Amino acid sequence: MQTQRKTGPRSMPTSPHSVRCTESLWLSASRRAASDGVKINYAVNELLEGYGRGLLSVPPSGSLGKSTARTGASHSIRTPDNIWAAAQRRAASESRTMNDVVVAIMEGYSRGLMDLPRVTKQYVRKKAS
Repeated sequence: MQTQRKTGPRSMPTSPHSVRCTESLWLSASRRAASDGVKINYAVNELLEGYGRGLLSVPPSGSLGKSTARTGASHSIRTPDNIWAAAQRRAASESRTMNDVVVAIMEGYSRGLMDLPRVTKQYVRKKAS
């Protein structure tokens, strides 16, 4: 049974998802995230959102080796439900499992083949009326 949680007044509901990958991949992706100043959960969510929106491609199944769905250690990633659903629709259309998509994202990210999106904030001072 999955539990849902809202993490703030404007946050989307999130659910935990179990992902199987090798421990070395998890640690490698975690180190990369730490070097980017974020947690692995944030990095995977950002890249998964890009994948779900069709803005990010991941290698085809099998190009990174066998699926780790049954062999790797299990780790939990909490993902906004709307991001997971969009990525799941795309994965289904490509005949992929979500585990394989997340593993491919972690592989690409840890190898430096994918970067987190950059956001620039611009503050505009309102003119006094």
